[in-house]
Amino acid sequence: MSSTSIHDDPERRRLELRIGGDLAALITYGRQAGIVAICHTESEPGFKGLGYASQLVEHALDEARRNGDAVMPFCSFAARHIAERPEYVALVPEQYRRSFEVAPAGA
Repeated sequence: MSSTSIHDDPERRRLELRIGGDLAALITYGRQAGIVAICHTESEPGFKGLGYASQLVEHALDEARRNGDAVMPFCSFAARHIAERPEYVALVPEQYRRSFEVAPAGA
């Protein structure tokens, strides 16, 4: 089985997930004063539908939580990921949860 690694490339503002050295998925992001904006998530051809983009989003969310950062999920894939996992909703500032469609039902 090939090794999986996640690398942050702050100069290019992207997180990369690699399988055996091959780029499998990436996130582009912005960062400023305690806020991480997830702008885009994509899987490379040959790696789509294998869960690598989800794994990378979870890594980014867990990292934001560890750093005490808020998350602005401009990427619809990341927003949907958050909406489906209540443990991550609190990372999105309350006043923006409806805009990003991550508010719990009835909120």
